[in-house]
Amino acid sequence: MAEQASPTVTALGLTKIELADIGADGTPGQYETLGLTHEGSCTMVDEDPTTQDFYCEEEDDPVVSISKRGKTTINFSVMNASPETMAKVFGGTTKDGVWEAPEKMPVIEKAARITPQLGCTFEVPRASLVAKMNGTFSKTGIFLVDIVLTVKKPKKGGRIKMTGTPVAPVSE
Repeated sequence: MAEQASPTVTALGLTKIELADIGADGTPGQYETLGLTHEGSCTMVDEDPTTQDFYCEEEDDPVVSISKRGKTTINFSVMNASPETMAKVFGGTTKDGVWEAPEKMPVIEKAARITPQLGCTFEVPRASLVAKMNGTFSKTGIFLVDIVLTVKKPKKGGRIKMTGTPVAPVSE
């Protein structure tokens, strides 16, 4: 009888989320964290795939169906964004420790690496980044910077758009 593989966890918990500039050759530069990730805010989600069915007059069932995968997004919130972090995710500049917002929303692309406590480290060589402020000014609220990374195909050939590398198997 064949031995069953022990179940593992693909990802459990979060150690860090790091972003890097994308080099001219498509490889990531130096990875850095943006700050502390708000508890429970990090998700990786695939949109539902779409299917286009093609019918003929003679049959009720589709003759051909073509499916297209949905985009993958990584969402998280930073709870202690520095002025430098604000400039990295919103654009603009920092001057004397003060963030100065840009006039227009810039196009920002970064490489990303998500490291869980257990399971697979996910690396994305190219993702678009959109950030928004989500501040609650109260005794029970906190100012957050919500970030959405949309996984993109790398511009340089031969690179895969996302990898998952096991770092620590979890046994029963």
